[in-house]
Amino acid sequence: MAGFFKHVGTANSKKVIIVQRSLPSEEHMAAVIYSDIMPSKYHDDVMKLLESVEGQAAWEFKDILSRRMMSDGQNMLEAISNEGYLKKVAANNVMVTPNSKSKVRLDELNSLLTMAGQGEEAKNKLERLENAQGMRDPAKISDTDAFVSETVGMSDMASKSTAAPAVDQNMLMMEMMKTMQSIQKELAEMKGTAAPKKAKGSTKASV
Repeated sequence: MAGFFKHVGTANSKKVIIVQRSLPSEEHMAAVIYSDIMPSKYHDDVMKLLESVEGQAAWEFKDILSRRMMSDGQNMLEAISNEGYLKKVAANNVMVTPNSKSKVRLDELNSLLTMAGQGEEAKNKLERLENAQGMRDPAKISDTDAFVSETVGMSDMASKSTAAPAVDQNMLMMEMMKTMQSIQKELAEMKGTAAPKKAKGSTKASV
């Protein structure tokens, strides 16, 4: 997928579609679909919707899934949930990967989107946090088999408000990616500068 794509990432080293970034009763958890384990009868329909203009315009992918039908006439969100393909995973273990060069941890993205609209001070605070911590790796937890991960039911998602705040999500995500990439570059340069230099001088041959 070329360019910038929303609602895609990885969890436990597996490709996922991010259906809802946080759950109402467990805001540190996200609802995802492990795309590689979906049967083709669902996979093709879901991917087509994801890549569509409507799919990319959706604030949460759940919003559009709940309003569209599979080729066989089933509601998309209901079918995926009923078949057990909608899974729960910790947001700090999901890497959002909108393109091949950018990635950010989902919980960090959630923080940015939550703070957006709270004023310049809030945005500056988040930037200071990023500069202090850099681009963090996902939490190191044991790999969870996508087939046995805890499933997410429709009721687990129903009460979460999905109304988009008065902010351009694409713009915010892209700005955050640029910030993270800049931090990574600076950290790499700092490491290079701090690398120990080899001591100069002749080495005596042993006899």
